[in-house]
Amino acid sequence: MNIVDEIFSKLRRRNNHLTAQDFSLEWLGKSKSYYAYLQSTGAEPSLEAVLKLYGSALKQQKHWTNYVERNRGKHDVSHIEGVAEFYAQLSEHIETKIKKTALTM
Repeated sequence: MNIVDEIFSKLRRRNNHLTAQDFSLEWLGKSKSYYAYLQSTGAEPSLEAVLKLYGSALKQQKHWTNYVERNRGKHDVSHIEGVAEFYAQLSEHIETKIKKTALTM
């Protein structure tokens, strides 16, 4: 399983409304059929798509971390802390995969 498949699977477990088309557009920065193309052909994702995926995860992490910081003390943010942590782990996982790939090139 490549990094794109892994992340799509993790995101789908978190949000079962996420479609492959939305993932292609919003997370990979590609056409709505890009992820389906990868799945049907077994092609490797482009470097551009992997970097966009990493950037998308980092942006989500930053968004939710900032939300927690702004709202701590105003109301219970424990659930949102879990969301921020999910995206932090997602970002870290992608970064680790990128580093491992870079070392094998």
